[in-house]
Amino acid sequence: MIYMTIYVIPYSINDTQTMKRLYRFKWMDKLIHAERTGTPKEFAEKLSICVSYLHSQIKDLKEEYNAPIKYTRIRQTYYYDSDFRLKL
Repeated sequence: MIYMTIYVIPYSINDTQTMKRLYRFKWMDKLIHAERTGTPKEFAEKLSICVSYLHSQIKDLKEEYNAPIKYTRIRQTYYYDSDFRLKL
């Protein structure tokens, strides 16, 4: 007879939401570093979120992580105004 032990790792919805948020921040950071975000609408589409939520997430990055994020209409991309590395 074979017995298996099953471990249940408790998690809450907040843990899942936090992981999604951190993953999104990491993806945003990668695109901003590469200066491949496109317009706000294109950036939001790449992240599968709406434009208003994108602006909220950028605001959070600026406030919580002091990210020096700027946008240039000429190149149509977000970029970091100074050397910055997101540390999660």
